[in-house]
Amino acid sequence: MNPKELFRLAQRDTPSFIESAFYMRPDAGGQLVPYRLWTVQRRFLNDLAEWSKSGQVWVVCVKARRLGITSATQALAMAHLLTEPNYQ
Repeated sequence: MNPKELFRLAQRDTPSFIESAFYMRPDAGGQLVPYRLWTVQRRFLNDLAEWSKSGQVWVVCVKARRLGITSATQALAMAHLLTEPNYQ
């Protein structure tokens, strides 16, 4: 995918953008692999997108361990940093 296609994808479907553009290194010194969202991460990101349609949203997330919510939130923040001018 070229950069313009990735930018358009980020605007309409952030979870798919994250899976298309982001890589992770699961083990120290290991190979880079595509970042694949788990079902719970995708649902969390889709819920955030739905809630934010009404404006700025504050989310307090009481979360279970090992669901990857922190990783998904970091990926979302990076996606916004890369695609939205003056994102703060």
